[in-house]
Amino acid sequence: MNIKKFPKLKFSIIFVALLLIISFSINKHSNATMNKEQESISNLNISSDVLTFSSLEDMASNADVVVMGHFTNLKDKMNMLRDPNNPKEESKLGYHEGLIYGFEIEEVIAGNVDSTEINIGLRSSGDYLYTDKDGQDNILSIDNPLYTEPELSSNYILFLSQDKDLDMYFTPFEPFKLIVDNTNKVNVDSNLLDYKNTEDTYTLERTNEIVNVISEVHFDWSDQISGQDLSTVVNIIKENHEN
Repeated sequence: MNIKKFPKLKFSIIFVALLLIISFSINKHSNATMNKEQESISNLNISSDVLTFSSLEDMASNADVVVMGHFTNLKDKMNMLRDPNNPKEESKLGYHEGLIYGFEIEEVIAGNVDSTEINIGLRSSGDYLYTDKDGQDNILSIDNPLYTEPELSSNYILFLSQDKDLDMYFTPFEPFKLIVDNTNKVNVDSNLLDYKNTEDTYTLERTNEIVNVISEVHFDWSDQISGQDLSTVVNIIKENHEN
């Protein structure tokens, strides 16, 4: 089997693209009418390419650590865009909201983790600039279509990247999260499974414009994992991870 091996770079959340989104483009199509009494309607398309791996072999070889355990609580929020000159400081040029969850480790399957509880940042939304019909910039907070809220009562296997500067862990690709059921069967937990483009509507108070935001995610992925036994999954990860 040929394993896709990406060079392991020192992880930095300065580049949000390395979390999930490799690239994105925004296209605005205005359907505004000349009659001021009529509403102005625009479409804002956000298109992104997502780094994905279908096999456990590829996932294991491209993660810094693989751990099993459960999420404990939502601890805080952060800006996942960082100052390029000082990654410990938030960027002043933009905002991508990250939710910081605590995770209690029951087993380190691969890699090195010093603590039994770690903090994990999950990108939940991002701010995007939209220029209205008067030429003024507006900030729209748009949900990350691949974010799913963790189930605190469930047992997970997580594939993570480590950021030593922030003493945190992040998601290097999709899917990064597997769920273990009460029969020790492992299944993928990701919006990739039944992904559909999302559409949200925003109304700008100052100009009364209606903005339809369409989020599109492009990926090449198939589920080759769900239904396998936990012991089989753990063995595959250990055999293919590079410490």
